[in-house]
Amino acid sequence: MKRNNVTGQLKNFVGIKQIDGCVLLDDNSLVAVLEILPIDFDKFSKRKQDDVLKEYKEWIKSLDYPVQVVVRNTNVDLSKQVDLILENTEREIKKKEDMREMLKLFDNFKEWLLKYIAKEKKVYRLYYLVIPLIDFKEVSLLKAAHKFKKEKEDILEDKKALLNMRVDENIELLEKTGVQAYRLNDSQLENLFSSYFQINNHQFHGDKHFYLDPDRWYTLWRKSLQKRG
Repeated sequence: MKRNNVTGQLKNFVGIKQIDGCVLLDDNSLVAVLEILPIDFDKFSKRKQDDVLKEYKEWIKSLDYPVQVVVRNTNVDLSKQVDLILENTEREIKKKEDMREMLKLFDNFKEWLLKYIAKEKKVYRLYYLVIPLIDFKEVSLLKAAHKFKKEKEDILEDKKALLNMRVDENIELLEKTGVQAYRLNDSQLENLFSSYFQINNHQFHGDKHFYLDPDRWYTLWRKSLQKRG
């Protein structure tokens, strides 16, 4: 079975043995981490808010094990996504007949977007749900070494399977509240933990992320024009 190499900093300061689908700590507990994408709760109707709160309470009541909610600030590099969107938009505009007026609007949008992204990078918040499994115990050291190693591996795999079930349950229950949750993969886990020692850019979950939605950027830009007009 392939095991991810863990840097010395993670081993020495965080107490991580390995990262392989989840995090194995020095005390043999396991940890899975979900990234939670934010929702605009205040913009929901009263009925929608009540439905969200009802499902949220159901999620809380379903938990018979500890979880941890983590909120933190981080750097985020959106330059590639911004460049791609601007490039595609400009290409489409040049296909139109009335190009001069559209290019003027495009320049306005580009200026606004770059300022908006620069501002967002300073205050960007990430939300995580940490799901631990703290009942992974060592088997007796009195047993033969080869047998102990095999039983230890079997126990670890069983516990990982249980942790995976907990992850799936939480993702499903959170989705009922309207919240999207994504499990961090190995590279994202290492990026998350190592970011406590160095400045890392956050790794997004593809184009589904709240801050990578071009429609959202366009809507915010139109609102900014309305305020000025």
